[in-house]
Formats: sequence, C-alpha cells, structure tokens
Amino acid sequence: MKTLLTTLSAAALLCAGGASADDADAAAFRDAFLGGSASWEDVTARAKEEGVVNLYYWGGSDRINVWMD
Repeated sequence: MKTLLTTLSAAALLCAGGASADDADAAAFRDAFLGGSASWEDVTARAKEEGVVNLYYWGGSDRINVWMD
C-alpha cells in the first residue's frame, strides 16, 4: 500500500506541475519518469525533496475504492 501511494504521489506531483525545483530540472525528471528511465531510487528521492503530498480521488466507484485500499 505504501509503495502504491508513493507511486501515485510521485505521478501526481509530475502531473500537477507544482515542483519546487527549477523548471529545467523538473522537466528532465518528468521526461525520465514518463520515459521509464528514472530509477525507483530517483523517484523516491524526488518525492522526499518535494515534501508532503495530498492524494484525493473520487470515492464513488467500488472498483476504484477496492484498488485504492
């Protein structure tokens, strides 16, 4: 569950565009992440740098709720 939340959190950070690192670094990380060349260590290190992540999702689907649980 923790791995899933970390992955979703990292993806949310990339999609939200709210990175606090400079734009070139953020773009390079995003490209590596989406291209599949970022290691898991890179992803978790970046998540730690970014700080707190709030994850919100629509709770009106039993299938999504089971997957999130």
